[in-house]
Amino acid sequence: MPNYTVSSGVFSSQSLNPNDTMVVQLSGVEGLAFFQDATITVNNGGSAFLNTITDYSTETLDGIDQRSIVANGGEVLVQSDGAAGSLLVEAGGFVNVAGNGLAPNTSSGVASNTSVQAGGQIQVSQDGLALGTNLFDGQQVIFDGFASNTVISLGGLELVEDQGVASATFVNSGGVEQAVSGGESLSATVSFGGSAVAESFGTLSGATISSGGSASSASAAKANGTTIEAGGLDVVSSNGFSDNGIVFGEQIVSGGSVSISLIETGGLQILSGGGAADTDVDSGAEQLALSSAFAIFTQVLSGGSAVAESRRRVVRDDG
Repeated sequence: MPNYTVSSGVFSSQSLNPNDTMVVQLSGVEGLAFFQDATITVNNGGSAFLNTITDYSTETLDGIDQRSIVANGGEVLVQSDGAAGSLLVEAGGFVNVAGNGLAPNTSSGVASNTSVQAGGQIQVSQDGLALGTNLFDGQQVIFDGFASNTVISLGGLELVEDQGVASATFVNSGGVEQAVSGGESLSATVSFGGSAVAESFGTLSGATISSGGSASSASAAKANGTTIEAGGLDVVSSNGFSDNGIVFGEQIVSGGSVSISLIETGGLQILSGGGAADTDVDSGAEQLALSSAFAIFTQVLSGGSAVAESRRRVVRDDG
C-alpha cells in the first residue's frame, strides 16, 4: 500500500492502485494519473490536473483540481477552500461541493464549468457554489447551496431543494429544472422542449418561457414574475400559485390560482377549475373561464376579450 506525498514540484503519470494513498500539499502539483480504489487528498496550496478518478477512488479537495475525469464510483469532495474546474463527470461519478455550512459570503467550495454526463451527479450543499455546470443527461442536486448559469439539456435534471438556490439556469430541449421543498429557481430561461417545475413549496421566480418551452407550479409551490412568450406554456394546478405573470403564449389554471397577471396581445389564459384575480387583458388577448372557474377584477382593454361559459363567473373592471 504505497503512500505518496507531493509537497513541491510536479509529480505526474503515477497510477494509484487499490488502497494506495496520495497527499498533494504546499506548492506540489500532481497530474495525468489513473486512480483505482485509491484515496487522494489535495490540501490548500496543492493542485491536481487531468487525473482519472474511478473505481471507488475518493479525492478530497481543499486545493485545486483542473480537468479531471470522475467515473464509475469515483468521487470528488470539494471542501470549503477547494476549487474544481472543468471536471468531466461520467456514469457513476459523483462530485460534492460544500462550504463551511456557516453563512453565505464566507469560505465555500467552488466547482466551475463541470460537465455531467448520463449517470453522473454533482451535489451542491452547505453554501457550496457551482458555476456554469453543463448537464448532458446528468444531474445536479442543490440543497443549501448555490448554482449559477447551469445549462441543462438532453435529459439532464437540476433539482433545487431545502434552501438551495439556482440562478440564471438555461433549460434546453429534454432538460428539466425542478424546485421543491424550499428550493428556489431565479431567472431561468426555458427554451423549446425544456421545462421548469415548481412543486411542494418550491419557488420559480422571474422565469422566461420561450416558444415550445413549459413551466408548471403545483402543490403549494409558487411562481412569481413568469414571462410566457408566444408559443410557451404555463400550467398552474393543484393548489399552485402564480403572480405578476406576463402572458404572450398560453397559461392554463386548473386547480390553482393566479393574480396580477397581464395577458398581452396573442396571449390566452384558460381558467379550468381554478381562479384569477386582478388580470389585465390587452388588445388581441383573451381570458376564458371554463368549468368551476372564477375570475375577479379583470380589466379588459380595447380589443381584448374575457369570456365566461354558463354558470361561471367573471367580475370585470373595465376602468
